[in-house]
Amino acid sequence: MKIKYLLLMTALMSSLSVVKAQEKTASEQLDQLFSYCYENGMFNGTVHITKDGKTLLKKAYGFADIEKKQKLKTSSAFYLASLSKHFTAFSIALLEDDGKLKYDAAVRQYLPDFQYPNITIEHLLHHTSGIPEYKKMLNQQKEKLASRYEKTGQKVTNDELAGIMTKMQLPLDFEPGTNFEYSNSGYMYLALIVEKVSGNNFADFLEKRIFHPLQMTSSGLIGDDNAENAVSAYKTTLYGEQIPYNVPNFFGIYGDGGIYSSADDLAKWEKALRNHTLLNKEKSVALYETPLVNGKESPYGMGWFVRELPFNRAKAVTHSGIFVGYTNSMFRELGNETTSIVLSNNSHSSNGEINRALVRILYGMPFEFPKIPASKILSKTLLAEGIQKAEVFYEDQKSNEKYDFSEDELNRLGYDLLELDKMDEAIAIFKINLKAHPESANVYDSLGEAYLKSGNNEMALKNYRIAFEKDPENLNAKKIIERLSQSKND
Repeated sequence: MKIKYLLLMTALMSSLSVVKAQEKTASEQLDQLFSYCYENGMFNGTVHITKDGKTLLKKAYGFADIEKKQKLKTSSAFYLASLSKHFTAFSIALLEDDGKLKYDAAVRQYLPDFQYPNITIEHLLHHTSGIPEYKKMLNQQKEKLASRYEKTGQKVTNDELAGIMTKMQLPLDFEPGTNFEYSNSGYMYLALIVEKVSGNNFADFLEKRIFHPLQMTSSGLIGDDNAENAVSAYKTTLYGEQIPYNVPNFFGIYGDGGIYSSADDLAKWEKALRNHTLLNKEKSVALYETPLVNGKESPYGMGWFVRELPFNRAKAVTHSGIFVGYTNSMFRELGNETTSIVLSNNSHSSNGEINRALVRILYGMPFEFPKIPASKILSKTLLAEGIQKAEVFYEDQKSNEKYDFSEDELNRLGYDLLELDKMDEAIAIFKINLKAHPESANVYDSLGEAYLKSGNNEMALKNYRIAFEKDPENLNAKKIIERLSQSKND
């Protein structure tokens, strides 16, 4: 059997080479994968990976704080974002095991002001409640809330958010139990239920029932007692610089997120789940059971996405957590001790490819290194040498397998340029993308948006019309066409 490798030649240049699988162990392959991704600007973080109970890789790559030159450790604490959800679901399971609540009980039984009478705790756990997404609502008040936070330090809390949603009396997106739709709102309410039923605030409950018993010393709730070894979040600019994410975080909401932890602590957590340390086997198995929704099996258990691995039919659970600079994921095969924990404090677009390569290595399958995103290669030529040189570079390299010049990646680069008000450069990238994908309604839409932002309404109208012809369900394009046509007639 042979495996393709991209051998590290320089930080940004490498070549494909075929190597026999038995020449490298899984541990060596995994380290080579993450080293390659780190060297090429696609990863900065920590990993803890096991196979059949044996640790294959436990390592940190890069920096916790670039300005201070502070290197990452596997004990470094990352903001988990949605990876927090399995802690919230487990907290509910502990209270159910205590006999203090029932999964099929109405939420109103524990939160009397809750405005939806037919929603149960199970609906919240499985994302089948139909509750509107709170982030859409808060984004409408983003500037106001950010201003309040900057002036007073006051964040939006679960109690405040629940009160706002009660006053708004928002209709459900669908009848409870009739559909699956991932809901941060549901897990925000679950955290309130934990507090109401246990009599403890959420941070104290987590510490008493989970973190302290498992000696998870680098874990906690953001804002309660921030970890001393917390990492900073970064993003990579189109100029290749890593800069801090200076986004005012006015969200003080938890349950759907809000927890920080480390690769070391999450390994302890995973071991406890596998060994049923805090919850007996029967109750633990229920965490990974998925409900039927309209006769079809839902993809979500309690705090975990549940799937069957196509290559060995084994049951596995996964979850990711992504938020302003943090990109995290966990993978667990339930039938044996195979787990991957990947935490990153630098937003990158290669997370999916990294995880796919990781899983293939774990199960002894051929893999290829993730492709280097166009934004990390083409942007450097574009910004340093101009549009014409970038076009020449693209034509020369578009067939090079080590680079990602996909439609999505080129579009992402175009929008990154728009954010920098690099109008001509953004239009040039969208044109390159259009040449490569002439049938894509989305690329025409993006090019239309770039022309509109640059003030060229005539070209904007032309491209939006083509986008709408190719995708008649694009209502946004339809509205812009009507507005620009009216303006042209006036």
